[in-house]
This record gives sequence, C-alpha cells and structure tokens, in this order.
Amino acid sequence: MKKISISIAFVSISVALFFSSCSKPDSTGSQGPQGPAGPAYTGTLSGHVSLYNEYGDLQPSIACKSVRVVLYNSSNAVIDSVNADSVGAYTIKNVSTGLYTLAFRDTNYGQELHENFQFLGSSQPLDVDAKLSHLPGFTFTIGGDSVHNKPNDTLVYIYGTLSVASSQARDLAVFIGANSSVSSTPGTYSSVVTLTIPAGATTFNSSIAVNTFYLGGLQPGQTAYINVYAASVNYASTSEYEDYNTGQTIYNALGISLTANPVKL
Repeated sequence: MKKISISIAFVSISVALFFSSCSKPDSTGSQGPQGPAGPAYTGTLSGHVSLYNEYGDLQPSIACKSVRVVLYNSSNAVIDSVNADSVGAYTIKNVSTGLYTLAFRDTNYGQELHENFQFLGSSQPLDVDAKLSHLPGFTFTIGGDSVHNKPNDTLVYIYGTLSVASSQARDLAVFIGANSSVSSTPGTYSSVVTLTIPAGATTFNSSIAVNTFYLGGLQPGQTAYINVYAASVNYASTSEYEDYNTGQTIYNALGISLTANPVKL
C-alpha cells in the first residue's frame, strides 16, 4: 500500500535562543528569580491552489477564486479564513508560532488538508500549496455476479456498465478489504487499485491480479471484499491527506460507490 506522506515545510530562522533562567540557590538555600519566557514570533503563510476537473485536466486559475483556505490552531479553532485570488494564490498574515492545520475547500471539489505542521514565524513566508480535484459525476453499475474469479485463476474479473460514454478516459477506485464493511474509510481497506475505463466506452471488463489481494495481507482460501468507487482521474494525488490513526490515505476525489462484493481467493 502506498503511503502518502504530507510534506511539511519548516522555515529556518536565525534568532537568539532564549532559555528560562535557572539560578543557583543562594547561600540561604532559596531559589533565585525565574527568567522571562522565550518570545513568540509571527509570520505569513502563503501558497498556490491548483484545480483539476474529473479527467485530470488543470483548470484556469481564475476558477480558484472560489477556493476557501481555512487556518486552524492545535485546538481546532479557526484562526483565519481567506479565498484564493484569480491566479490561485492566497496569503494569511500575522500568524504566531505554533502548530496549525490548513484546509482547502471548494464546492464539488474534494477537500485537502495539511495537518499539524509547525510554524516558527519568520520574515519569509512559509509556502503551503494544494491540489483539488472535482468530484466525478458519472454513474456505473456492477451486477452481483459481475465480480468473480475462476478456480485457480490468477485474476479477479470486474464487469460493468456506465450510464453515458465520455470523450475522455475515466477511473474507478477499487478498495480491497477483509470484510463487507470495506470502503474508502481508512481502517476498512487493505489496498487500493485503479481501473481505467477507455474514452467512449459504456461498458468495462477489467481484472485485478489475485496477488494484489495477498500483498494487502489477505490469504489463499479467504473471502475478500471489494468496493468500487467512481474516481477523478488523479484522485490518488489530489484532494487527499493521511489519516494519522491508521497511516492510510483519505481520498476525497471520489463519487458514488456500490455495495461491497465478495471474492473467494
């Protein structure tokens, strides 16, 4: 399983270090006065937002004006909130030293978070960029008997139909797990596979190597489950972030899903 790591930028600053004064006891044995606490610094957060449609095409920067950038502190309280401008840039000023989370949101786009990063404060802005994908709008069906594997076969076959054709390729995200609760929620899936539907197609006939299930921790003879989602073409690299509790990825550029289907390994 590929683990998506959130890149955290740290700003190097040249400052004098301030320590609390730990005076030696005087001749009477009493403690000397406590020194002053170290100072807090302020600085600026800035960055650029990129928007993509469900086919993975970069959208005009002017569309970024509707993206809301929200800054939370370590207590999850909102510190500031701004919109990106017509070139996709944003700036949040007068941010104090501390731990923060930045949320990037837009209507019909998957959310992206940059969580629990440390801001030190500096005369130079700390840049935090974001990439958001539009939620896929297509629908598809998979029959109850359309997901199966043949005895002793090395492939699991997935068949289905789409409501309408498209002039561009589309993606399906297949979440694999050990029980029927498998979904895109971290902790329920063991691995994720992307299936691409060619442009112009209204049906699909795809397969997944059985070895993919084994690499996800499943065993021969076990009943596995898959849940299939409509997905933006670049769902794995946009509108996503890590779930710290499981180390898995939260994918937000997903559309409809279907009931989990069992697969006998």
